[in-house]
Amino acid sequence: MALIGTISGSVGAGGALTSATAITGTLVVANTSTDFPVLASDAIFFVSGATGAIASSLPGVAVFGGDLRVSGSSYFTDIDVTGHGAVVVQPYGTSAGQTGEVRFKELAANGGNYTALKAADSIAANLSITLPNADGSNGNVLQTNGSGVTSFVDVNSLVTGSLSLVTINASSNITASNILANGDLAVNGGDITTTFAGTFNLLSALTSSQILSTGGSAGTINIGGTSTGTTTTNIQTGTNTAPNTIKTINIGTQTTGTGQVYVNIGSTSARLGNARITLHNEVHLTSGTLVGSPGGINNELTLVSSGSAVIRLDTNNDGPGHRFEIRDFNNATEFAVSETGDAEIAGTLLLTGSSLSTLTTTTFNFLNTALTGTLNVSELASTINFGGSITTSSFSGEVIAGAKTLISSVTEKLTHTSSAGSTVNFDLRNNNIFYVTNPITANITANFINTQTTSGRVITPTIILSQSATARIVNGIQVNSASGSILWANNVIPTGNANKQDVFGFSLIRSGTVWIALGQMSTYG
Repeated sequence: MALIGTISGSVGAGGALTSATAITGTLVVANTSTDFPVLASDAIFFVSGATGAIASSLPGVAVFGGDLRVSGSSYFTDIDVTGHGAVVVQPYGTSAGQTGEVRFKELAANGGNYTALKAADSIAANLSITLPNADGSNGNVLQTNGSGVTSFVDVNSLVTGSLSLVTINASSNITASNILANGDLAVNGGDITTTFAGTFNLLSALTSSQILSTGGSAGTINIGGTSTGTTTTNIQTGTNTAPNTIKTINIGTQTTGTGQVYVNIGSTSARLGNARITLHNEVHLTSGTLVGSPGGINNELTLVSSGSAVIRLDTNNDGPGHRFEIRDFNNATEFAVSETGDAEIAGTLLLTGSSLSTLTTTTFNFLNTALTGTLNVSELASTINFGGSITTSSFSGEVIAGAKTLISSVTEKLTHTSSAGSTVNFDLRNNNIFYVTNPITANITANFINTQTTSGRVITPTIILSQSATARIVNGIQVNSASGSILWANNVIPTGNANKQDVFGFSLIRSGTVWIALGQMSTYG
């Protein structure tokens, strides 16, 4: 059919259009929903600059060469536009959030809610989003190339740049088989946790030539939780805070054969520098071996302490067989200390200090086990002192040889004195031979002081008198200032010899509580 001429105004109820031509005015199709005109199915409208409303009940197709501006509610089965930017949604106000939107409504049976798409309040430049040409796989996300072209990608795909996670919704999990990043993974806050009940591997795919760095330049590195509770699952900085519970932290385990794992903790500065790793708490090795670093300086392990190095064999020394041992590379024990305090040395004991001492106040046994060989005491020393130096606090006891004594050479100590009275003290703590010059005008009574009083002993002091023109003799004795008598050889009291060397030898015999003094004299010169 054809409509000739220009139509303006309105078409009343029941009216019919019989032709199509350009409509330059205003076309009002109907005033109410019951007054729609009847249009043929082939009716086509060409509108230039038309404004107003087109009802959805038009059975034909309306084609507009200009703009279609609609106010109110209008309904179309299809809208087919061909121009660039053909559908324009204008803002409906000037306040924040008053940009127009395209709404997609839910099913009428479910209500009147909708999903809307709208522009931002301020846009720096025109933005066009190009949708992908095909659907993605299950779990894919929409990604842009930075130029408005989008595509569906796997969330586990390679991240080529720096991935910075500011916030992750805690109500859901990120589940993937692998997450690979060529750049840095920066977590601005929060924790990396797992709810898995088995083994959680933080990083398990490194090759032997790669390095895993933990902490970097961090001021503090915490292994485990930081709370101080007593639950069985809490570990504070690697230390178990749960009572009566043992926790295990494995670092570099599961090596096989001769495989080795190098675990570096702290600085990598030179050994002789100021670098130091300090462990404030106790370190327990329940098994295994503590060794020096192979290939290090002198291949040595050094334990340094400003105080005392303490090795506790067990908590209360009631367990049998606890020993502290030092072994050589053949696993042979070279030094061992048992929990009873006994020390065993396989090699030579070298003392760089000045003395070997004991704190015991009773008996100290230098060697009390069966010796099948030879005991050498300071065979290369120039001097062997028994009892310390000659002071009032030096040794005053006895040196006892329980078996035969073989002495290759003996040099006895001599004390030189000048007689200053008739009674002269001779100290047997320091020596047994005394040399007296310039005897006074009377004979001498010898007082042997610091004499051992143990029963069953014989002491043999010797007094040499270097006589002057008037000879004197030792005609009396005292033992620790207690007077005694002399039994002379052949029952003859000797006489002195002027300008000679008279040697008086005595044997002081302790029998029970009584001293017996035997005396003799020899003359030389």
